[in-house]
Amino acid sequence: MQGYTQLAGRVIALLVAAGVLGVLFNRANPLGIPLQASLHVDSSSTPVATARPVNQSVNDYHNEATSETPASTNPVALTWSEVRDWQVEHGALLVDVRPASAYRAGAIPGAISLPYSDLVTDLSTFQQRHDVESWLIFYCSDLECGLSELVAQEFARDFGYRHIAYLLGGFTEWQRQQANPPLP
Repeated sequence: MQGYTQLAGRVIALLVAAGVLGVLFNRANPLGIPLQASLHVDSSSTPVATARPVNQSVNDYHNEATSETPASTNPVALTWSEVRDWQVEHGALLVDVRPASAYRAGAIPGAISLPYSDLVTDLSTFQQRHDVESWLIFYCSDLECGLSELVAQEFARDFGYRHIAYLLGGFTEWQRQQANPPLP
């Protein structure tokens, strides 16, 4: 019985140490998970959305982002046709956050690769090439991949980028649009 007590004590100590190290690493990592909730809700309101509601037009976002007031720090969710509009109107840059191997296997033409797994090491170079006034559209693989929205939120909230969006459906949506282009 005493052997089990000593073993349990060691396991608990190990778990506590791992938890403390995890929290410290998370705090030191610029892409760490916030330890405080950033969603503010009171009884008279609904939660603040992290993306453009589907019924908010890109023009409404554009008017908001180019007015004299600061641009929203909430990334905008775009369809493929809206992505093309951003590219034409603002010279928006597509940023592929999928693994580098996925980018090499196929990417949206003109997109640059900034794999989420390499973001910490590649962020400084990216920031030197693309200032906070750049129009950026992040994408990942498909609707079930949340990396593009996550990275878009981080770029807006943590790094000060003002014109941020992500492609709904990601690379899969782009492929679908290429296979079935909309009729004029």
